[in-house]
Amino acid sequence: MGKVVRHATNYDMHGHTMSDGLLKEGIVETPTECDRMINLLHAADPDIRMWHADTRAKVMSNKCLVNSWGRQLLFEDGRFTDETFRQAYAFIPQSEVPGVINQYGLVPLDRQIITQGWKTVIHLQGHDSLLMSCPPHEVWPVMDFLKQSLERPRTIGREPLIIPCEFKIGQSWANGTEFK
Repeated sequence: MGKVVRHATNYDMHGHTMSDGLLKEGIVETPTECDRMINLLHAADPDIRMWHADTRAKVMSNKCLVNSWGRQLLFEDGRFTDETFRQAYAFIPQSEVPGVINQYGLVPLDRQIITQGWKTVIHLQGHDSLLMSCPPHEVWPVMDFLKQSLERPRTIGREPLIIPCEFKIGQSWANGTEFK
């Protein structure tokens, strides 16, 4: 529930939308209760509202947002609705992750597979994950390589941040043991 409330708060979701989303997961919370949880998190973390205000100001003055990889989201039609700003709040965090996965994970791992002569096969890049098949003796070297490569600082805004790397190991995509 904490992850859902954090997501709702970060992206300026309202109680009705959060309640609908939870219902799809089989969780019943009223829109009023969802609004209460969102407001509690805003009170505990006022920086979120400051970030929203800063993002709105950038969108209105520049009609554009640019992530740390140089990817742009344009707001050229000049209509600034609540939905426009929710799209803006989501852009930076949601567009940073694939850049990290591709530039710090997929590309270096592909090179490492070639230079080390590994038999590991990369099957899928899925926004915030990589799916691969590894012979048992390559699992730990691949995990160690990816952890070192992915968990490096990336400056977003004014702060250097590190996104923690997690692994799931198993004999199928659906089943496995998670390492956090």
